[in-house]
Amino acid sequence: MMFDFSALPFFDDHTHLLDVSNREITLKEYVGPFNHGYVDSLGETPFNPNGCSGNNVPLLLSDNMFEHVVKNLGVSKCFLNYMSQYFNCACDYDVVLAERNRRSMQDMKAYTKALYEDQNIIGEVVDSPLPMGDPAMECFPTKVYRLFQTDPVFYSLVKTCESYEELEAKFDATLRGALKQGFVGVKCHVLEVNRSHPHYVSAAAAESVFRAAKAGDVLSSEEVYYACFSHMMLMTQELDFPVHLHTGLTGKTNGLATNNNPLHFTTFLNDSRFLNSHLVFLHVGYPDVRAASVMAQTYPNVWIDLAQVLPWEVVNISNILEDCMGFASHGKIMLGTGAHGHPEINWISAKIAKTALAVVLEQAVDRNYMNKKQAEQTAELILYKNAQRLYKLA
Repeated sequence: MMFDFSALPFFDDHTHLLDVSNREITLKEYVGPFNHGYVDSLGETPFNPNGCSGNNVPLLLSDNMFEHVVKNLGVSKCFLNYMSQYFNCACDYDVVLAERNRRSMQDMKAYTKALYEDQNIIGEVVDSPLPMGDPAMECFPTKVYRLFQTDPVFYSLVKTCESYEELEAKFDATLRGALKQGFVGVKCHVLEVNRSHPHYVSAAAAESVFRAAKAGDVLSSEEVYYACFSHMMLMTQELDFPVHLHTGLTGKTNGLATNNNPLHFTTFLNDSRFLNSHLVFLHVGYPDVRAASVMAQTYPNVWIDLAQVLPWEVVNISNILEDCMGFASHGKIMLGTGAHGHPEINWISAKIAKTALAVVLEQAVDRNYMNKKQAEQTAELILYKNAQRLYKLA
């Protein structure tokens, strides 16, 4: 192969907390987190728009679903293959698990650090409700950057405030305070929690329906939400921070799955007031990766993060990357892992990304679409430089 990007830095634009405790885990705990949909149990955690959707409850997987569905996911097979190579052992789930437990029970933090060094993971943007400075962030053996979750703040203020004016003022103050603490951006679930598509709502319009929203009227609540969101998008221009919009079908849905298409944001973004607001379409993947690429190409203020494509769509990731890179600027594409629980997810994501980029870019050079130097520059942009530019990192 013409390219070997294995030594390049990898910046993870989206992850969650890792479990780095020295303990023995089961195979369901190890591989189960790759199941991002519902499991066949009535005890499963439902979708919660005010917090986390409870991405994985691996222990609630039936043995039948785990054996015949989860273990046969493309990402699960890649995981097993990569881990067996890293451990230099048989490509067998039980053998790999045994070696993992041996290492993790001995010193899980050292094992995690070795994984990160192997793939040169230089930064993590962490999505968590925990406060800044929480010691739980020490699970990452690299630099940590934080996203501030705004949806829980909004829904809490609807309950406690007596007017939209009060809500907006308190929301504004909370967000400013978070940015002063060091949060590099915010994250919200605009497309998943509202039935209506994104649109501008004035403070006066929100005030007129605030009492109805507070009483539980759904449409009124959405108008208040969009007024607050509109205010936040104007704040991004003043304070220069990105808003990460959860758009991918990365797990459970509350029935509004068709709302996830990033194209629903065209009306909102066509409003000249938001021309310079900073947006990141987060968890871009099936079935809307092309739509997100169109948005990133069309609007100067839109970036995309492929934290669903990577690593969950591993078997087809080269084709998806090629599709995305064919339309969106290579200077606007970032890679996140969407990892949770195990540091191996971050590790295999970096490996998959570097391999897939090598495949796509070698083909581009072979076809004379770009030269070798241009291809190498593209790999650096997507693997780490775009994120560094967005967050203004050295």
